Amino acid sequence: MAYIWGFLSTLASTALALLLLWLLDFQLYSMSVLVFIPAGAVAFGFLSSIGLFLGIRKTSIVTAKHYFIGALFGLLGFFFIYYGEYQMAYVSDNNQLNYDFNGEHISNYALDDSNVPVNFFSYLSFTLEGSILSLRGSSTTLDLDGDATKFRFLLQIIGFIIGSICTAPILTSEKNKCTACKKSYLKEFELFHTDSDRYIETIDKIEDLILANDTKGFIDYIIQERLVMEEIFTENVKVSMVLSECPNCKDTKFFCKVFVKDREGQYQEAKERRLTYQVEKALFEGVFKTVKVS
Repeated sequence: MAYIWGFLSTLASTALALLLLWLLDFQLYSMSVLVFIPAGAVAFGFLSSIGLFLGIRKTSIVTAKHYFIGALFGLLGFFFIYYGEYQMAYVSDNNQLNYDFNGEHISNYALDDSNVPVNFFSYLSFTLEGSILSLRGSSTTLDLDGDATKFRFLLQIIGFIIGSICTAPILTSEKNKCTACKKSYLKEFELFHTDSDRYIETIDKIEDLILANDTKGFIDYIIQERLVMEEIFTENVKVSMVLSECPNCKDTKFFCKVFVKDREGQYQEAKERRLTYQVEKALFEGVFKTVKVS
């Protein structure tokens, strides 16, 4: 299923790139920043593999094999986009190459030194070389010389690959791996949050309920704390109480996570302060039957 989502995201990335080419007459996917940074290629490489890694994230952890497959989806996106560009390449009556379907398609022309119509590979070669494309009855040029264009073209390929493999760490940076089976990311559900003043009192109560396997008491306490939560104003520290389940082995845990504001005012988890408790499956299911969690 992840591969299907990967293919669909590659098609979506291609459609977006070609739509922008048609509307703006601009190859956003070939845009570079400071000459050496293929920002456009990285962005569309990211979009090409995002479906793949979203699909993988739901059922398993990302491995080296998935990075390789992600890179292949990035290259597939590169190929699809340039093939789509070729299909949109037309020559107008005033011999101008355009991508808004004005005139005749470039495949209706042949190179001056042959009788072979311009196909995708000869079009790509002309794009790569950055040389004059001499067509029978018309001519068009690219602005860059051959060496500069080859360098830009290589940067785009690298950009698509980098963008496609960077998708995984971005999508999984906030996900926690299951420590029981080590084969999947945990699904996490926040029960409530509190502040640093009530932290010790809250975690002591939670710990007692979990050790006693008191499902009813645990649920009642959650409901009570969710009402208190609405009145809490947290200045710099937020303590989040979270239930988690592994979609692979069904292992269930309770986390107490401490979040501290950084210099930009964003909450970041202080992972060294996290507390973890094993909980019974019955307690986990009891919470979900009774309390609405997010």
